Amino acid sequence: MKTIIHFTLLGIIVAGSLYAIFKSARNLKRKRTDEEVAEDYDFNTKALVAMFLAICLLIWVVGGFVTRWWSGYFYPQGDGSGEGVFGDSFGAINALLSALAFGGLIVSILMQQRQLELQRNELREQRDEYKKQNETLAFQRFDDTFFNMMELHHSLVNGLKITYGDKTYEGRDTFRFAFLELQIGEYNGLKEFLEKSGLGFEDSGVIHYFDHYFRNLFAILKYIDDSEELLDANDRFKYSMFVRASLSEYEYVLMYYTGLTSYGRKYIKPLIEKYQMLMGIRIESLALSKRNRDILGDSYNQEKASKLCYGLPITDYEFYLTTEVGNPDKYNIKARFPQPMLHKGEKLCADFDDFIKGKL
Repeated sequence: MKTIIHFTLLGIIVAGSLYAIFKSARNLKRKRTDEEVAEDYDFNTKALVAMFLAICLLIWVVGGFVTRWWSGYFYPQGDGSGEGVFGDSFGAINALLSALAFGGLIVSILMQQRQLELQRNELREQRDEYKKQNETLAFQRFDDTFFNMMELHHSLVNGLKITYGDKTYEGRDTFRFAFLELQIGEYNGLKEFLEKSGLGFEDSGVIHYFDHYFRNLFAILKYIDDSEELLDANDRFKYSMFVRASLSEYEYVLMYYTGLTSYGRKYIKPLIEKYQMLMGIRIESLALSKRNRDILGDSYNQEKASKLCYGLPITDYEFYLTTEVGNPDKYNIKARFPQPMLHKGEKLCADFDDFIKGKL
């Protein structure tokens, strides 16, 4: 009977202690957010320490009284040997305390794991934050550089000057003057030169007035194009729109012909096509070069031609437009037509081919 009571009480103590340990461990293992971990960490630590101290103190205080009472009750020899026998019989308490200490070690390890997990999360958040900051700084640098380049471009435009006779043309007026009035041999302006001489834009010498202008324009578009790792396609197109919006009517015209030069085919034309730089051009402002007028020959009929491009006269625009990709002598329709309107460009090219063949 004594042995049954003995082990029953011991089982109660062991079960209660293990229950407290496993309950604490389970709470520590439960997945929680970093905010919950941060809020509960101090409380859990203090609670566990207090729990172990209370258990030890309780065993120490109560054990003394229980030992005196229980040894006298179950071992009434009267010579004090009962306490020794009772103490020896409870040698398992040492194992229990060792188990409690081991349980405390496990809880400590779990707490350290939680701390390490929290630290890893903090480091990960810091890395993500640094990455976002670096991306923001890189974008800000791009943005600042882009608008500085645009400001320089405007300064170059404002600094353009052509003196002809007693007149001086400055800024954007130089583009209109070069296309319509500049004396090129016996011809007045680039437009007349193209329409009557049978020579090309490069033969006119006009490009030399605007070399630095187009080099800078190319540099801006190239800077946008080289930012693929920083900007997505929509953002790059948005910045190209800023460039396109800054061009005047005759800047568009000269850019159009510059893209068809030997220099332009290699450097400028691919960017004109990629960023749809011809979307804002007024096609009626272009010339109809003599070589293209000769191709039309007697088949040229303005009434039929008006069906091709919204009632506008045929210009070099129709001749140098194609659905082919990579054609060095013509602009792909993507330079002029956005994606939803490509079918119109395809129809225009097909209708013009039929027109040339005399099928209209």
